[in-house]
Amino acid sequence: GRGIRHENKLYSGRITLNYDIWEIIIDKRPNHKFIYDWLKNTSLYEITHVGVIELTDKQPFKPLDAEFLLNALFWLLSFARGRYIGIDILLGFRDEVCIWESIQDLRVSNWDEGKITWFSKQHPEMLEKIFPLFINKLKDPLWGEHLLMALEWYIDSLEANIMEETFIWVSSALELISWIRFTQEEFIISKDKYD
Repeated sequence: GRGIRHENKLYSGRITLNYDIWEIIIDKRPNHKFIYDWLKNTSLYEITHVGVIELTDKQPFKPLDAEFLLNALFWLLSFARGRYIGIDILLGFRDEVCIWESIQDLRVSNWDEGKITWFSKQHPEMLEKIFPLFINKLKDPLWGEHLLMALEWYIDSLEANIMEETFIWVSSALELISWIRFTQEEFIISKDKYD
């Protein structure tokens, strides 16, 4: 990620995601090395990053206005990490005073560093490029619900303990994606012939 300055320390760990009139900045916490060491030893849960969601014109907004954005962020980051990440504590500020707070009840996986996913940790800037495309797919009536289902199956496959279970989850996700793509989006093959 990009550089972050905290007190007299500079470290890498910022990504900036933009969609339409929104900007999301996600920063790795300043004490991230300590947190990651603790997580490696315990495989439990901890807040590893903090973020800010703002309108590009810096105007105030209602929490409900950003709900879809938070949901998309949850699924994209979960897909990138190969486990369910938590965006659990939400705070709303006006003039640097907290005026709203919410604790979400999202699905969260325990921390596991060793998962191999499609996402390269060396190129977090890729999230910046795919975020708007990902949201557009989620908003697409053809893809939205099916994409979330496929993502859930993919993440479940990475959390499975039995190889056969992993294969079933991944195969189901790929089958769903190809069925939507070839029979409903591109009309390359009829639904009858696809089966």
